[in-house]
Formats: sequence, structure tokens, C-alpha cells
Amino acid sequence: MSQEYIFTYYDGRGMGEPARFILSYSKADWKDNRISAQSSLPAEVKARLRFGQVPLLEFDGKR
Repeated sequence: MSQEYIFTYYDGRGMGEPARFILSYSKADWKDNRISAQSSLPAEVKARLRFGQVPLLEFDGKR
């Protein structure tokens, strides 16, 4: 079973869009975790952020 990438960024274009293109183009197994731009970052996402900012790409338990 292959590992899944988890990509977290706001629901919209911006710094996260190139990463979404690359993951889609490479046909990688990935999950697009979108955050509403009107809300602040959820606590469970903030806890995983090393520098307190998104985008965040996780793979095999690493950020």
C-alpha cells in the first residue's frame, strides 16, 4: 500500500496552487485538505505547523 500525501492550504488559489498542480500531474495519492479563507486555522492544523503558517505538506508522518 502506498503512502498518501496530505496537503493543507486555504480554499483558493495562491501559494498552494502550484503544489496542487504538481501532485495532480504526478498522479500521486494525495488528500487536499482545504481550509475556509474566512475562518482561522483550526487547532488540529495549528498543532502540526512548524512555523505557524500554511501551506503544509505531510508524508509518512513527516512535515
